[in-house]
Amino acid sequence: MFKKKWLVLLVIAGALSALLAGCGKSEEEKLLEELENVFGSSITTVEEGTPEATLQEIDNFITRDIWNKGFVDISWYINSGTSSTGATIDIDLTLERLGQSIEKKREYDTVINELGDDYAQIKDIWSKLSGEIDSLYEYASQNKPEAKSGDSGFDTGLFKQYSEAFGDDVAALIEKQQQ
Repeated sequence: MFKKKWLVLLVIAGALSALLAGCGKSEEEKLLEELENVFGSSITTVEEGTPEATLQEIDNFITRDIWNKGFVDISWYINSGTSSTGATIDIDLTLERLGQSIEKKREYDTVINELGDDYAQIKDIWSKLSGEIDSLYEYASQNKPEAKSGDSGFDTGLFKQYSEAFGDDVAALIEKQQQ
């Protein structure tokens, strides 16, 4: 839920930024306050180059490249024979692209492991999430998904739990930084 809300806020904030290019700051602040009232949370930005910005990038990568373009489509293919949107899917291409994302994830493993002790909680949940990503990818690679097979070996439950926890921890870290 949080990730969808965050994505909606980002899209709206981006659209507002484009619309407000010629507006004074006070008008922009009023619109942002109104958005905060509508969505029930504050809109925050993260300073580029900070560990928090990198963690936010990693969280977005997990949602976009690992889940949306990989695991969720594989799950749907196994159960319904289609992608998560109901479209025809080339499972070989999905696995190939997921493999490329796994390589990028390995780079993120290094980045997170190099974080200091202040990030111990993030590092702990990342360790679980990263391991689960590797396990699911290995399973899908060794047991090529078959359409409508109902293969219960490809279970994304732990991935979702760890991914949500990682996203929540990153959001809390960013919120703490903003205070």
